[in-house]
Amino acid sequence: MKKAFTLAEVLITLGIIGVVAAMTMPTLIQKQQDVATVSRLEKAYSILSQAVISAQQEYGEIDFWTIVDSNQESTRENFARFEPYLKIVRKCDNEAGCWAKQTQSLSGEQARWSTDFGFGVDYMGFTLNDGTNVVFDFTTPSLSEIFGFPEYLDSAYIIFYVDVNGDKRPNKFGRDIFVFALGQKGLIPAGIANNSANCSPSIKSNISGYDCAYKVLQEKAIKY
Repeated sequence: MKKAFTLAEVLITLGIIGVVAAMTMPTLIQKQQDVATVSRLEKAYSILSQAVISAQQEYGEIDFWTIVDSNQESTRENFARFEPYLKIVRKCDNEAGCWAKQTQSLSGEQARWSTDFGFGVDYMGFTLNDGTNVVFDFTTPSLSEIFGFPEYLDSAYIIFYVDVNGDKRPNKFGRDIFVFALGQKGLIPAGIANNSANCSPSIKSNISGYDCAYKVLQEKAIKY
């Protein structure tokens, strides 16, 4: 008759299993979260793209729109062109309530232009019915290099900051926050011109991760 395991042997085995689980579970959980993030990003890109198409069908190409940076009236006027084509459940007109109070760059620095209720000034924040938070703002070609699409934009353009899991953490660029711009060549993901060169947590900067959208959409994964 085979000898049964002793209590000590059982405890040792359970201890080994626990150690292995403790080592592997965080990696597995992160992979699952990354898969969900990619799916949400693709969905957000599709939703915004469809809204852009519909708005331009009604109001003409964006080249003919009047876009004035740091001007709330211009922001409201242009946002109103998209609003009917988005399922919005919460809207914030240059005020708190639609964006995380503290956002970070991919390397963990406080994100550039981040405020307690959004990004920059004179913007519109909103939340979609799937929980995605978005900031709708304008910026200028002089800043386009930060987002990795300089040659794609030669005039003031619309920018979308998208937090794909809404109010939930980590509220980090390249992890759950991504950027798109709408200019003469349509809605483009940040990083399209520089192949997401700053999409690395090892780059210690308050703008690291701002250009990750292109990389994630191309690779259909988060590999950094």
